[in-house]
Amino acid sequence: MQDEVTTIAEQFLETPGTQGLSIGIIKGDQQYTYCFGGSCESPYSPVNSDNVFEIGSITKVFTGILFADQVLKNQMSLDNKLSQYVDYGSGYSDVTLRQLATHSSGLPRLADNFWNCVKDPGNPYAGYSDDDLKSYLSNVQPVSAPGERYLYSNVGMGLLGWVISNVHGKEYEQLVKEHVSDRLGLMNTTASLGPLQKKNLAIGYSNGKSVKNWDFSNCTSGQGSLRSDIHDMLLFAEANIHPEKTALAEAIKLSQQMHFKDRRTNQAMGLGWHLGSFYGARYLEHTGGTGGYRSFIGIVPDSEIAVVILSNSDKDVARTGMKILQAVSSNPHL
Repeated sequence: MQDEVTTIAEQFLETPGTQGLSIGIIKGDQQYTYCFGGSCESPYSPVNSDNVFEIGSITKVFTGILFADQVLKNQMSLDNKLSQYVDYGSGYSDVTLRQLATHSSGLPRLADNFWNCVKDPGNPYAGYSDDDLKSYLSNVQPVSAPGERYLYSNVGMGLLGWVISNVHGKEYEQLVKEHVSDRLGLMNTTASLGPLQKKNLAIGYSNGKSVKNWDFSNCTSGQGSLRSDIHDMLLFAEANIHPEKTALAEAIKLSQQMHFKDRRTNQAMGLGWHLGSFYGARYLEHTGGTGGYRSFIGIVPDSEIAVVILSNSDKDVARTGMKILQAVSSNPHL
């Protein structure tokens, strides 16, 4: 199996502009990690399993589980209206929290005023403030009717994280740590990095050049702020294969349930998770991307299989993730 993973990884790294890969695999009760390429070009340093990467939109799955936990604690309801929490306009009066968590709210990918509010194009989300979001909400017009279709929305998931933050009076990052990361034993899954995590941070690259790390304001954190390493992401994948073994069993199960399905495209959604079928088996997936990083997580819970890829370049790794997932699934000797 190592030869197959190596072949697939080396094929990816032959693409100009790629940098390094940290790969984690679960099959049954076995876990494997593989590292390829470099975490830094100058001076060159090879990727190792302790390297920390920006995981981008995989953060949305954490937001979905955090939301599910709040629902189970009766802090919120799946079908509470967004208008119960914000009152800056009327264009979103029919949008529910479930719709925010399933990309079925009708809100666009980005807020209409997002790029006008960007202060640093190399770190675009850091400067988008609560006031910017409130200004957007005062004039928002959903692209489609709430609950009508799947429309991937960064602003929608960021908004959900912000609402949860406001309910508790705590920053999103702190809530994820308290209610998700710490309860799953994820010591290196956070937005803000400590000294050792900074030392282990893989440098992000775009088109072969190092780029700034992305930071997120509190009102955008829920859509993409988290960083992690392959050890934590394998723990996270294992928790989603066997939620019954964790302190978040019911929240994880609730996040994996189908809460929306687009009748036209058949795209099914959990709370944060994209749901599908992998050779007839239930399948959970999400990808992520920031300025210099890409990530992939694919899980087949009933087969006890998962693949995670963390990369420090802006070249998409989803196809590579699927190739490895297929190899793992078809290899009886792993």
